[in-house]
Amino acid sequence: MDEMSTKIQASCLHRLFSKFERHLNVDECLIMKRPSLAANTASFKIIPNNQKLSLYYHTFVEKCSKWDGPQFIFDFVDFKDVLSQRNKEGTTIDFIGYVVVCYKIEDTNKKDDVEVDLTLWDDYAKDMCSYMLSQDREAHVVIAVHFGAVKTYKGKWGISNNFDGTRLFINDNFDQMLTFKEKFIAKLSASAESSSHVGSYVICSVEDEFVNNDVFSPIAYIGSIIQVISNNLYFTF
Repeated sequence: MDEMSTKIQASCLHRLFSKFERHLNVDECLIMKRPSLAANTASFKIIPNNQKLSLYYHTFVEKCSKWDGPQFIFDFVDFKDVLSQRNKEGTTIDFIGYVVVCYKIEDTNKKDDVEVDLTLWDDYAKDMCSYMLSQDREAHVVIAVHFGAVKTYKGKWGISNNFDGTRLFINDNFDQMLTFKEKFIAKLSASAESSSHVGSYVICSVEDEFVNNDVFSPIAYIGSIIQVISNNLYFTF
């Protein structure tokens, strides 16, 4: 991304990767001279740009310490557009949402206050699960996904990570996420159903619930239940 927030995909031949590897770090600013500009004919495009940069033997790359552009540029999608199938499946999108419930990780070989399901795969799923199960995590969890995708999973339209080109932000501190989180939690606090127990939670397996977890409630508390609330959504925003 340049200082005018224009994005372009770049690639490097495998045999030349060792020449540039030390420079290719996330969130670093680089000066590139003599790259090649060509048509992006790849079937999978992280961004909807029909051109791409390619690093070749004569390309010069060095680190730049001065950056006057924004840190991130998101174009967050409206969940209503996803659920109404206005975005084609496989479309690259950005999205942000409040995590209502996180289901346990499934083993699968298939790679396939509006609420929408988010399915994360591989390391993205592991990172999210580790955060949700950590003892010192925040009660309210907001995530933002950069370069995600519209996908169907188990017959339902939802959103997903986009191979390895996606970035996952969990309770980060950039402006868009802090503003979203503040407004959403204020909305929760003002609702009639809110309580000190409201927050993002994890669905555990039966074994975890009764064997591994050490927090129990006496059966006598059943009579004190005022309202039954059910959530039926993998990740639910």
